Amino acid sequence: IVERVGKQAMMLWYGLPLFGDAREFAALVAKKRNKVGARGVLDVEAAARMVLIEWNSGKIPFYSMPPKGSKKAQVSAMIVKEFGEEMVVGGGDVDVEQ
Repeated sequence: IVERVGKQAMMLWYGLPLFGDAREFAALVAKKRNKVGARGVLDVEAAARMVLIEWNSGKIPFYSMPPKGSKKAQVSAMIVKEFGEEMVVGGGDVDVEQ
């Protein structure tokens, strides 16, 4: 998630200082969100799960630009001279106006 979103965006979103890798990021999130296990050890797994939940629920703002391709759009249009045949639903055996 950090690679996809970017360090700057994650630092702003979680209010974190600069971090080196994903493990350090998880430790900083655990400290910021008070995810502490037994004997005061940071629960980085709980913090990582929390980040995943926030990512999956859409709380972490992220977007990506569409791929750059041809600027020429293919649009086709056609003028018809008459309407098509009327569509019969159910083969005419059922009285629809009840």
